[in-house]
Amino acid sequence: MPRLAQKYRASTSVRIFFPEWETYFLLAEAAVRGWSVSMSAKDAYEAGIRANFAYHGAGFVDEYLTSQDYNRVGTSVSWDHTTEPAATRTMECVNGYTQQREQSHLPLPRGQEPSLQGSYERPPDEDHHPEVHRQRALATTRVVE
Repeated sequence: MPRLAQKYRASTSVRIFFPEWETYFLLAEAAVRGWSVSMSAKDAYEAGIRANFAYHGAGFVDEYLTSQDYNRVGTSVSWDHTTEPAATRTMECVNGYTQQREQSHLPLPRGQEPSLQGSYERPPDEDHHPEVHRQRALATTRVVE
């Protein structure tokens, strides 16, 4: 069973159905789309991450927010890091049949981030839209030890 789910089953945390970080990520997406909101997209994005880390008791949020390492789908956490990654990523693995080490070159997705309406239209600020979506997804499944 996932550790985060166990945390709720054991009643060690209060279950939140609409946490503050979700509000911040929605504000960030609205700002990225050019809507008039109360804070900048970057401020809302970082506030959402900070709120989620605070809830889970993680203490490395500043290091996380400045990370420019690309994840498996080609985005980084740092808001200001908009340099495009390579078109593929290389994954080291062990072949389950031959037990030999191998490399696999996997393409990174491009333009596959759904909007809140479920369409795949890109917003005006194309560089930051995937970051907001990725952090919203991570915030609901983040496990901090």
